[in-house]
Amino acid sequence: MLDWLTLRLSTDYVEDKDALRTYVDQRPHLARFIPATGEVEWTTTMRESSRSDSHAVTVHVGADIEIAGSPARSMGQRHNVFGTLDITEAARAHVAAAEKVLGFSLPQHWSCYRVTRVDVTFNYALGGLPEVRQALAYLRQSEGGRYKLRAQAESVYWSPGSRMRAGKAYAKGPHLRHLQDKGKGQAEPWELDLAEGLLRLELRLGGEWWRRQRQDGKRWWQFSASDWTAEHEGYFAELIGTCEVAEMVDVRQRLEEVAPTEGQAAAAHRTWCVIQSVGHQQAKDSMPRATWFRHVRLLKQAGLGWGDIAAGQVVPIRRRPLVLSQPVQSWDDVRKAV
Repeated sequence: MLDWLTLRLSTDYVEDKDALRTYVDQRPHLARFIPATGEVEWTTTMRESSRSDSHAVTVHVGADIEIAGSPARSMGQRHNVFGTLDITEAARAHVAAAEKVLGFSLPQHWSCYRVTRVDVTFNYALGGLPEVRQALAYLRQSEGGRYKLRAQAESVYWSPGSRMRAGKAYAKGPHLRHLQDKGKGQAEPWELDLAEGLLRLELRLGGEWWRRQRQDGKRWWQFSASDWTAEHEGYFAELIGTCEVAEMVDVRQRLEEVAPTEGQAAAAHRTWCVIQSVGHQQAKDSMPRATWFRHVRLLKQAGLGWGDIAAGQVVPIRRRPLVLSQPVQSWDDVRKAV
């Protein structure tokens, strides 16, 4: 599902300029001024929210009109466990929510809008909260290369400051209970119980990612459900590895299957042995940079994820449910998976 969408619209596209000025003039403003001189350096309108029950979509008017929030919120759902992969459906709900806040109409042509952030999220049914916590313990080891990991409570973050891509894994059950306690979600008791076994993997596609898509001539409204799935799987595959690793007895044999030559397979396997002996960081420091990345690429092609490389061993903890099972798309899917 698309768990977050940020749209930006230049105010030049707003037809009713009088209504826009009236809105801006009547809204609370934030200002920065110098007390000694009273000079106002800048002023801007405050962010406002369109609320539907417990959900909110934030609208901010500056040089652009920014509409940001969870599509589940703008579509009026009780919570965001499941939702849509249709970005135009999500955008349409966002625009409708923003019009309620602004009090005037916005363009309906998608070419007027820019997308600066999308979060693509899938849930995996692992059976129960203990299994989800085991999977998170494994994922906490998945740091290396371009992945910069930060962990807290029952969440794991990769590259949280990146404007390109960032990842997040967390236990949806405790998170859903937390939102309900804070009045930010409404779930039935049976939904809370079923959510306990859900591991949530979230990919954030940030402003730089979208800038590059525009550079390449890709239109945001043309992205399909299969495109989002491919982006999500491509990102997390490097962290989790493949299901074959959990069954693998001989890493050397697997390397021989994927390496261009037997010699390269043997060299990559020696690097794997060094990693197991002294750890991935010391192994990396002991060889030329190009050699390290070439061997790591082969190890990943052999099915190892960053968690395996960081740990220096093949970690089988619940790999199969993460990789072999499809993400669950509904509560019925969750029941079938339990």
